[in-house]
Amino acid sequence: MASRIYWANALTGGAAGSLDAIDVADSVGDGTYLALSDGDQAIVIFSNAPIAEYYYDSDSGSAENSPLVIAPDTSGGVAYTGDGRWILANDNVMYPGWFGAVGDGTTNDTTAIQAAIDAAKTNGKRVHFPAGTYLVTSSLDCTFASGTAGLILSGDGRTKSIIYGNLTEEYPIIDFTGNTRGQLEGLKILGHDDGKATACLLCAKPAAGGGQGNNVSLRDCHLEIPVDDDTYADTALVVYNSDLTRIENSEVYGPAGASFGFGKSAAVDSKYQTLSAVTDSTMFWISDTIFNSDSGPALKYTGGAAIDLRGCYFALVGTGSSDVILVDSTTTDSGNSVYAYGIRVENQSAATAVNAIHFADKTLGGHISGHLETDSIGILIYIDSGMEMFRYDINVLNSYADTTALFAGGGDVHESIIKTNVWDLGTVAAGSGATNQIYSGNIYPILDDTSYLGKPDDDSPRAWKALVLKDTANGKYYKIMVTNGAVTAYDLTD
Repeated sequence: MASRIYWANALTGGAAGSLDAIDVADSVGDGTYLALSDGDQAIVIFSNAPIAEYYYDSDSGSAENSPLVIAPDTSGGVAYTGDGRWILANDNVMYPGWFGAVGDGTTNDTTAIQAAIDAAKTNGKRVHFPAGTYLVTSSLDCTFASGTAGLILSGDGRTKSIIYGNLTEEYPIIDFTGNTRGQLEGLKILGHDDGKATACLLCAKPAAGGGQGNNVSLRDCHLEIPVDDDTYADTALVVYNSDLTRIENSEVYGPAGASFGFGKSAAVDSKYQTLSAVTDSTMFWISDTIFNSDSGPALKYTGGAAIDLRGCYFALVGTGSSDVILVDSTTTDSGNSVYAYGIRVENQSAATAVNAIHFADKTLGGHISGHLETDSIGILIYIDSGMEMFRYDINVLNSYADTTALFAGGGDVHESIIKTNVWDLGTVAAGSGATNQIYSGNIYPILDDTSYLGKPDDDSPRAWKALVLKDTANGKYYKIMVTNGAVTAYDLTD
């Protein structure tokens, strides 16, 4: 007998038009009921998800597991008790609409979305969110306790597919703990201003440790926790001990933007897994991404071997913070490295004297280039007293080159190449800008026997026209110049 093709507009329920009652509905329209046979096919049409394709297996005997496996209610017009099952054919992607999600922004889709995620986790599939707004009220469990499995959540674009978290519990909207090579693509994760979400996304290593929870990627996504007066939300994106994480072409907005490394807010935790306490992060890559924050750093790097930033934008808005980017390891003297290429840092907040980049820990080997724009009395690079910056290549511009400071804080700079339009490496504007103070740290040469302070090239040398030095005996400052081979010191106190 030739196989037949059936149409349905629902999966279960036994009513006319549903897949499980397709014979009862007399789908062939001739008043007869034809028994199902191997090779029969069915196409189920949904209003908010792509069609689902099924084939009939008369010997399956599998337990019903909608939408993956559907047991017929009847066959041939009589009660059915056999092993035949409708098997989902196009099962590489799970759609929340297949599980009952509506995506209208008001219907609670939590249960349906979690069912889609569970099916994808079990079968190693992707969950795709067609354009719509999917309301969830509890943390979505995308976690793995062990193994090397990963989950992919995708959408039609960060302006079209929205997971809207109005959580009634203090957990992240999406918990990605334990995902190995997990991915989020083309999604907007949005918190509710009255919800209790502590973050949009948590990527973390579970207690099992090792390579579990590494290699997560975020592409073409928008993460946003609204700024309000509650105490739940803090950081939109938290990457905690999740190694080799990649962020590309995304946007991260929140009271504080993002946190990467060994540390996290105590308020951010997993509902489903115990997090690893082992500090095990080596590298993070972030490119073409915007970080905006209102009352905390736009980016906080809390430890790891290195973080690589390329073409990123960081801004403070609203009430602001003391730092736009904060490098503050939770481990002592760890020597983190920051490689920042072509970044732009801005202070658009009400705060003043803001640090573009604040190193609260030793940093060893790195690069900083781009436009570090804070405010007229801001600091470009602040290094805490007792901390050190080693072997950096710094090439930065600032619109307040005559009033801002390149360095402050009292830490030391060693063996680094510095190119900037800020006129004086050691002068910082203090307080309201009424007085100046000399940078209390030291800038060391690359080698003890350095021959040139400028460019060591006899054919086309580069050097400073003058230097400002302090007389250690009388405490005065002198401008040192060379004219016709004669060195002259000009007293700057006159």
